[in-house]
Amino acid sequence: MSQYGKNLADALDEAREIRRICDKRFGKGRAELDELVRSNARGIVFYGRFRGQEAVFKLMRDPTAESVAPLHGVREILERYEAAFAGLPFHVNPFLGAVPWKGLIILGRVPGHAVAEIFEEGDAERGRQATRALCGWLDAARVLGDEVVEFNPGFLLGEAARFDLDPLPEADARLLRANLAALEGYGRAIQGQPMRRSVGHSDCHSGNFHLTDEGALWAFDLQDTARMPLARMAAKFIGLKLWKLDSEGPYDGGALASDMQILREHLPLASGEGEGPLRFFLGYEILNGFVRNARRKWSPTNRQACLEAMLSGLTRKEGI
Repeated sequence: MSQYGKNLADALDEAREIRRICDKRFGKGRAELDELVRSNARGIVFYGRFRGQEAVFKLMRDPTAESVAPLHGVREILERYEAAFAGLPFHVNPFLGAVPWKGLIILGRVPGHAVAEIFEEGDAERGRQATRALCGWLDAARVLGDEVVEFNPGFLLGEAARFDLDPLPEADARLLRANLAALEGYGRAIQGQPMRRSVGHSDCHSGNFHLTDEGALWAFDLQDTARMPLARMAAKFIGLKLWKLDSEGPYDGGALASDMQILREHLPLASGEGEGPLRFFLGYEILNGFVRNARRKWSPTNRQACLEAMLSGLTRKEGI
């Protein structure tokens, strides 16, 4: 059997397992699975319906007591977000059900258009609207937990040091190494600056947010109240945009300029924080996105242009 065939067979087996779990826990016929969304080593995700509502079913692979522990409190967490957003055009994915000891959680699907798709379609005004809405979403969520700490680049520099550059063309790898060295220098230069860290979205990329036609921003795949640097969440949100643009058209070095301006004006950074941490996190997200995406999506000319623009910005000290 091919790997594709094996993956499909595994998905069918796990779909049957989800239905079996739901039949036993919630009553027969409550769960209908229609579409495989994602499957990886950590788990599998299906779209479908649960008790008549559009739903997302997420099943962990090889669940342990430690890995399923967060699932017990998801309902309460999501209710806390909705209470914080009361009267505002911000929302989180609804909680529909869970069987924590089996590693299963069921969330309601959210309305609107995925912001990642808005970025990919090149709708500049809608993209700016989404970035402004994110600033409001993050600001509103701060009531759930907010503090000012010192910026320290150590963890992300450690992550960057483990990037696998060996499969890349030598020219790309050489420029990436230069970028990583410049990013480290930039991070060390601003170490110790004040930085806001608050409750938000621990996986704050644009694919996890939907924007409605009315301008409401919905967060998806939100199951915790982890505190993250506000600047890092914002940088991750716009950083993916670069890799959602036309990979064959000429590289647009100013693709993120309008988003950065919006963040400068609307993101509630700490007093004295400035743009240093935001620029560092954006640099990291661009390089991480390059390693993960550019090899299969971008033409060699655009890859080189992007990295050269990055290096130029970092070595000028003022950042990206």
